[in-house]
Amino acid sequence: MKNLCKIILLLTFAGFFAPAYSQSNDTLLAHYYVGQCDSLILANAYNPDFVIMDIRTPLKYIPEHLTAAINRDYYSPLFNTWIDDLPRHKLYLIHCRSGGRSAITFDMMVEMNFTKVVNMLGGILVWKNLGLPTTSEFAPLLMSVSDTIVTPDTIAIGDIDTIALTITNRANDTLVFNTISSLTGTEFTTNFNTSTTLMGADDYNFSIFYEPGDEISDSIIFLIESNGGDIAFYIERTGLSTTGIYSPEYHNSEYNVLVYPNPAKQRLNIFAGGYSVDEVVIYSLTGQNVMYARPDKGTINISALQAGMYIVEVMVENTRIRQKLLVHR
Repeated sequence: MKNLCKIILLLTFAGFFAPAYSQSNDTLLAHYYVGQCDSLILANAYNPDFVIMDIRTPLKYIPEHLTAAINRDYYSPLFNTWIDDLPRHKLYLIHCRSGGRSAITFDMMVEMNFTKVVNMLGGILVWKNLGLPTTSEFAPLLMSVSDTIVTPDTIAIGDIDTIALTITNRANDTLVFNTISSLTGTEFTTNFNTSTTLMGADDYNFSIFYEPGDEISDSIIFLIESNGGDIAFYIERTGLSTTGIYSPEYHNSEYNVLVYPNPAKQRLNIFAGGYSVDEVVIYSLTGQNVMYARPDKGTINISALQAGMYIVEVMVENTRIRQKLLVHR
């Protein structure tokens, strides 16, 4: 009978009997059993705004925790401050050893106006009894909160467009940035600070600025490299003259042509969203035809070009689309 009661208890915490919770399109305030929490983790594996928060002491957390879980010690005098400093828009799955401290923390977070909080009933004790995995490892994980393909836009010459982007550390070790793409020679600049470090659940907001000098499309792939992985943002912008001199045939966004990488060294990739690329012509800034090519599987060799700025003209469905290209060696 004792073993039967234990089995019923474990089945209950595993999620075979659903608890009550409050949920709408913008809120999720719930007490989930362990099986439901496991499903929640799997469902949010690629969600940059999902945080697993272990509120046990570091002595218990460090040797054994859920993968990627961050730690906020419930018994620390700074605990309330740490919780209050967390971003309100994220989805938090919180747990302790057996569910007592996490239930109190859940109520506190609701009072602090967090709108997406799930408390794990039974805590890590039931998690382990069900044979679910824990780890002693720590690692950072770089993820993008913003879309990595930025919607193309047209900006009046003389104006400066600010493209706001957000990245996050989705895991539980310090995220350090190694390198970012150089924007030297392009009409893009950035305020990204590579000396920034991110702890688990921290966001980093930065901007790319675009100041057009002409009506030829500019595109870049802005690559961020870190010890927690890499992220690339594709950005395309086109200048628009306020005097009305504007040729739509060079700015037809219907084909969503991508010319990358930019800046480039040896090879250039051309992507036209499934349309056939008929030819590619590269001009110097003085208008001289310096290269003609038909892409081989979407790629052309540009190793013969000297370092500098060029104009790439792509012929797609009898429409010419022009973008600037920076070649560096």
